[in-house]
Amino acid sequence: MTRQLKLAILFGTLTCGVVFGGTVGPLIQVIGPNWAPLNTSRAVNIIGAGYSATTTCDIAYFGGVAPLNGSVKDRPAASGLPQALFPCTSVSANRITATVPGNSFTASGAVTLQTLGAGSAGIAYNARATGPALTALSVNSKVVGSGSFVLGLTGTFDSTAQVFFLTPGSSPVQLTLFNSPTPSALQVTVPGSLLQSLSNSFIYVVINVGTVASFPLVTELLPFNVVAPSITSLNPSSTVAGSGNTTLILNGAFPGANGNAANVTFTPPSGNAVTLTPTSATESQLTVTIPSASLAASGSAGVVANVLLTPVSSSSNSATFTITSPTPIISSVTPNPIARNAPTTVFTINGSNFAPGSQSATFTPPGGSATSVSITNAPTTGSMTVSVPSNLLTAVGTGSFRVTTTAGPSGPGDILIAAPVISSVTPSSVLRGAAATSITIAGSNFLVGGSPVVFFTPPGGSAVTLTQTVSPGNTSITATIPAAQMLTAGTATILVQSGTADSGAVSYLITAPVISQLNPNSVAQNSATTSVNIVGSGFAIGSTTATWIPPAGSPTTPLSGSASSTTLMTVSV
Repeated sequence: MTRQLKLAILFGTLTCGVVFGGTVGPLIQVIGPNWAPLNTSRAVNIIGAGYSATTTCDIAYFGGVAPLNGSVKDRPAASGLPQALFPCTSVSANRITATVPGNSFTASGAVTLQTLGAGSAGIAYNARATGPALTALSVNSKVVGSGSFVLGLTGTFDSTAQVFFLTPGSSPVQLTLFNSPTPSALQVTVPGSLLQSLSNSFIYVVINVGTVASFPLVTELLPFNVVAPSITSLNPSSTVAGSGNTTLILNGAFPGANGNAANVTFTPPSGNAVTLTPTSATESQLTVTIPSASLAASGSAGVVANVLLTPVSSSSNSATFTITSPTPIISSVTPNPIARNAPTTVFTINGSNFAPGSQSATFTPPGGSATSVSITNAPTTGSMTVSVPSNLLTAVGTGSFRVTTTAGPSGPGDILIAAPVISSVTPSSVLRGAAATSITIAGSNFLVGGSPVVFFTPPGGSAVTLTQTVSPGNTSITATIPAAQMLTAGTATILVQSGTADSGAVSYLITAPVISQLNPNSVAQNSATTSVNIVGSGFAIGSTTATWIPPAGSPTTPLSGSASSTTLMTVSV
């Protein structure tokens, strides 16, 4: 078996890799922190190379003695103490996180790694009651392409403090102190050259203790990331196709984005990307206006934030902005109204946002439930025809159409299913035996099914069709009752029919006069002409006559006089 030891000293830390039989073991650049009080657990980051899910961690002790100063030894065989294994997690090929268990840390030693039988050289892990600490960074990320900036560090330091920027897989870079350090604060200059590519890097501080300058203590390794901009959410995240100019807010991380240092690329479903200049920009939010022309068609649009820095610009992830199809709108339906009991009827539905080939239509009759109806032609975006069967047109009232596309259902498009309605007839009655009489029928929906027909049924007789003397209207009809239909007193009926719908029969009286009282009801024989009030019903003002019938029954004599109301007539006897 061949064994090769590779050593390099990097700012006081030891990087080692060991080859066993040609297999290169894991390498350790730095462990931070690299110290802890005895018997104290501590979380550490180990940075180097060659790490995997099979990498294991342990502590090898320095010959059973815990030196405060001295050189690091590689797995000293003279140690009378066993190696203490502890769990660790390979975050990447260059980084391991672990917690050194306190019950295993009984003396200064070296942390070593093993992967598939190949091991690293040890790197010092020191027993100290106190040591340096790095607790916070003033900034923990910068967008790729940023320029040089001053970074503040907070923690516990001394005058020997050195600050390093480490990207796993690369050598640490010592940062220049911006001013004199204090025991609790440092400021360093991070050059722009370290920010020109994406990285998950670390900042740490090294101090030297004791008399040997190469025996450093390392603080915690705090993450410092060189990142691309990132979009976490859009507000709104969608709109309807055909919308006007729309304000869009991008939430996320846009380090360096301010003023004119950012723009947004909006790519609509058509693919014709547009560049939008923010109306406001911070490092956490960008506000832009999407032009209406980019919202004309439905589909998914891409939104990308671009941070424009010199010399490197960067772009965020692409967030999805959804442009939905607008829901259909019904503006009118023809024919409307339609007669009750109409046969199967084709209706034209007019509106907008219909989707040819991907829609359905329903009709809800008065008092009924929605029923699918057949689309009878190839719809356009603004018109379609549907067939409604006769069994859905039997009830009077409001029926409703709805059109549904992939965007959802429309609102209702209403039609009226109607029948003629008679509200009054003038005159309200006629006398038995009257001459042909003109009547006016008032109501509604007389034209709902076409030209109306008026039927008159005399008492005890059969219906006849009345002649209409003027063109009918939707609310008024004028017709003539022939004299031959008014020879019998009683209740007649009048019915208006329009197409398949009718009004139903309404009563119409043919009356005969009834005398209930005479005043006076007697006179002396051979009296002079006497005025007599006849009280009763069924009198026709101006057209009712009275006849005197003597005790012998004849001859009869017409009496002069007239009816002043339907219940009073005054004559001279």
